[in-house]
Formats: sequence, structure tokens, C-alpha cells
Amino acid sequence: MDATAATDFIHVHEPAGDPGRAPLLLLHGTGGDERDLMHP
Repeated sequence: MDATAATDFIHVHEPAGDPGRAPLLLLHGTGGDERDLMHP
């Protein structure tokens, strides 16, 4: 599979403020959207 293939899901990538910190993956249930768990 081509690593540059388009995905069929919506996601948000927020770059880290401190590159030394561990990544954080947030998942929401049905009825939500990709911004429900993020503060503006």
C-alpha cells in the first residue's frame, strides 16, 4: 500500500508545543466530531 494514499476519515493534527513530550491520541464516540476534545 502506498504510504501517501489519501485517508477516508477526518482527523486533526496539532503540532506539539514541546517536541520532547509524548504524543497524545484523543478518540471520541459517535455523535461527536474531531474538535470535541480540543480547546480552541
